[in-house]
Amino acid sequence: MSSMEPLKLTYFEFQGPAEAIRLALTIGKIPFTDEVIPFETWKTSKPLASPWGQLPYLTLPSGEVFGQSHAMLTYVGRLTSLLPPSPLEALTCESFVQYINQDLRDRKISSTMRIKNDAEKIEARKQLNDFTLPEMLDSLISKIPSSGYVCLGRLTVADLSLYTFLNWVGSNVLDGIDGRRIIKERERLVVFMEMMEGVEGVREWNLEKRKGKLPIDFRS
Repeated sequence: MSSMEPLKLTYFEFQGPAEAIRLALTIGKIPFTDEVIPFETWKTSKPLASPWGQLPYLTLPSGEVFGQSHAMLTYVGRLTSLLPPSPLEALTCESFVQYINQDLRDRKISSTMRIKNDAEKIEARKQLNDFTLPEMLDSLISKIPSSGYVCLGRLTVADLSLYTFLNWVGSNVLDGIDGRRIIKERERLVVFMEMMEGVEGVREWNLEKRKGKLPIDFRS
């Protein structure tokens, strides 16, 4: 891969569903171009290169372009060995990724962003803050082995999915959701985040791209 033109990942500046892919490539020491598109530019003239009319998308050295963040994370996970080659181990890993990104992020949180009525949105966020997120995170914690990694006792794309999800929720950018408190009250999650901050590629990426924003202090 290093002798070829680098991969190019196209997304907005913020973390979103592209961040786990960025981290996987950085950890795997695979050169890539982090193409950032200003949000206003995307709104007014969506690039024709996007295969599904969405961001993020990944351009391969061959010029082929692919969308869908989960598919891209799976692909990059295979390139970097952050997704195990064993079908059973990959199934284990992918089940955690889907729970985090599909059930927690998309079905529970992102769905509230589409609620037009303010009162209904406030109530939905209250339910998330008081009940749904704590319960779903507790369920996830109960399945994390003693190693501290999400699964298989080693670093995988599942860890990157959880890490980026908790950074999003823990940044308290979601009105009505005190994500920092929810995480702070769960020692296993705090220890997990501290462990992830010590991963070389994560630390390197955050120093270069997220300085002043990450890491989040969940202890104070």
